[in-house]
Amino acid sequence: MLGRHFLMGSNSVGKQMAIRWHHLLFSMNTNQLAEGLRQLQELSEGDYHQPLETVLSDPNEKKAFERIGRLIGVSLKQPFATPRPIRSLEDSRTRSHRGWELQVDSFQRSGIQHTWQYQTLDAIRREAGFDSVEQLARDAHYERGFFSYLARSAHKYICGDPAIRKEMEKHVKAAKRAGFSTKHLTPEVLVQAGGLGLGAYLVAHIPVFGFVGAPVVAGFVLVLYSIGSDAFCKYIDDRFDSDDRTA
Repeated sequence: MLGRHFLMGSNSVGKQMAIRWHHLLFSMNTNQLAEGLRQLQELSEGDYHQPLETVLSDPNEKKAFERIGRLIGVSLKQPFATPRPIRSLEDSRTRSHRGWELQVDSFQRSGIQHTWQYQTLDAIRREAGFDSVEQLARDAHYERGFFSYLARSAHKYICGDPAIRKEMEKHVKAAKRAGFSTKHLTPEVLVQAGGLGLGAYLVAHIPVFGFVGAPVVAGFVLVLYSIGSDAFCKYIDDRFDSDDRTA
């Protein structure tokens, strides 16, 4: 279950993370951040029939967090799932027009283990004590469940480490001073607000971010810029208290 105790990773996992961190720190650039943003925008249009700016600018801050978080979860689940239309918006907590049906046979597909999604889930399942990535995916099930496991892993650092949390807030305040606004969301605006620097900091200080792809980095930057680390921590705490992972 989602609330089970996360275990410490093995030395071999730590070495893999260190290698991956080095790669991302020196290869993450403006084009990659822009591509991550583009992929989230594409998912937002496909799932919500709304631009990403509209989703992020919702006056209900928690609702905006849940919807962007779910899109991050979709990007993580995507290689293992098939999109299916949802008949009624009332059937979706986040008012998505489509869901992503898990295909368990996809975990045996040739080359799947080389995707960033599989490697990210493998790192999480080692933390969480699952026997396989497939077992973790079955437990996560919904897109919001995938995001919840990822957020849980990041939560220990963003929320549990005072030094990291303080640095997060510095980035958020700097973005606000630079005039960051979700109403005018472009790669140039994100970079001008320091998004690349925050993304690199996340990769360097949060172990699971040593495996994630550009949509996850871009998504977390947007979440932190939009609501700040205090609200992020509160909403994640609330989610795990309720164990709510529905679509």
